Amino acid sequence: MLNELNDVVEISTVDFNVAAPRNKLDTFPLPTLEIGKVLNWIDPSSNYKDWLETGMALHAGGYPVEVWDTWSKRSDKYVEGETLQKWQSFTSDHGITMGTLIFKARKAGCPKSDLILSSIKDSCELTLFTWEELINRPKKKSLVKGLIDENSFVLLYGASNTGKSFVALDIALAITVGKQWCSRKVEQGKAVYVAAEGGSGLIDRLTAYRSHHGLVKLPPISFLTVGIDMCQDQNETKALIKKINEIGEVRFIILDTLSRLLAGGNENSPDAMGAFIKNCDLIREATGATVMAIHHTGKDDGRGARGHSSLRAAADTEIEVKKAKGTQQITVEVTKQRDYETGQKMTFDLQSIEVGKDEDGFPIYSCIVAPNNENRKQTKELTPQQRLAFEILKITIEKNGVIQPEAGGNQKVLSTSECKDALIRGNITKAAKPGDAKSRATAIIKELVLLERIECAAEFVWISDKPDILG
Repeated sequence: MLNELNDVVEISTVDFNVAAPRNKLDTFPLPTLEIGKVLNWIDPSSNYKDWLETGMALHAGGYPVEVWDTWSKRSDKYVEGETLQKWQSFTSDHGITMGTLIFKARKAGCPKSDLILSSIKDSCELTLFTWEELINRPKKKSLVKGLIDENSFVLLYGASNTGKSFVALDIALAITVGKQWCSRKVEQGKAVYVAAEGGSGLIDRLTAYRSHHGLVKLPPISFLTVGIDMCQDQNETKALIKKINEIGEVRFIILDTLSRLLAGGNENSPDAMGAFIKNCDLIREATGATVMAIHHTGKDDGRGARGHSSLRAAADTEIEVKKAKGTQQITVEVTKQRDYETGQKMTFDLQSIEVGKDEDGFPIYSCIVAPNNENRKQTKELTPQQRLAFEILKITIEKNGVIQPEAGGNQKVLSTSECKDALIRGNITKAAKPGDAKSRATAIIKELVLLERIECAAEFVWISDKPDILG
């Protein structure tokens, strides 16, 4: 399996890439560390104190003197034999640990991903936060507003053939395009889809999405179409992390399916499920992305996702997908949220789209996820002011808008600033001061987005493509 990922960790007994032994406390083995990546960020010519502390940190981490000596040779101040002499004088009570080395590398600009991929952890080094520090820590941001947070763990589950992977892919593509998902604002970014079941039909699904939404430019989503072991072999997870970080700025990762990625592990075992959850956390920590695992229900659909209860406990967001018998209608319901409202329900139709012909000339079909009439019936009526604003925007966008595939697909779009100007010219804001008029125009645009009449992303506005509200 690792061959598919180009075996990311190379270990040498002489050069920088070495395996660190257990530390002196022997509480756990320090994992393989690509120490050269970290040392590349630290200048051996900086000053004597930094040079000495780097050696002490490597000594504390259990690395051989050759690593420090090879790094030291990059400096024009290098003195033959000095590193060995100093190394022999180091003791375990100097207070310098691998944490010191990490701090120096981070201060010099070393990417967090390089450090996390190496999984460097000092067994004695924990961080406690005061109340004040907790208050001042950055708040979590939404990836899909009101539904999914950035850098969170999402469990999406349902019975077989309910459209789970269609829903997951639809969310991922909305994120990559920067298009609202089910009238919810998304943070645009790249996505990775781990199709552990082989990815059969992925091309057809992508073609259907592209055709339906009129995309000209291909969105930034990458696929892994082989299974990896996320239960018994952490090296395969690290190999995946390296590939993801090579892409860079990935916001959303889909693991399809959990069962395949357990690689034969027992779903009901706390050890197997715990290992999978740990690997999901490792991916989130190393990439900063949200991880969504697709899973199945057991024989009794009413008992939720199958497997050990630790899975549900670990999920920040849990979403169930159900399909009505004899129909193509699916319901997506939020069954658990750590920070948002639970019980949110969205209904969709799995809509067939022709994506080509087979070798005998017969049509090939795939599906896209389309919000259905149940969602539209819930759309609120507009106030007179909102309706007038909506009419002004429709006319202005139709007249002055342009096709911008990255924003509105095959819809005409207009910049947010031009839309605000149109509302102000139409005297829709009724404000006494120019500054107040602009603020009110901004507020009206936000209201119409929430009311699902318009969509807004990447500084562009376009009319919602829901047919029953266009009139």
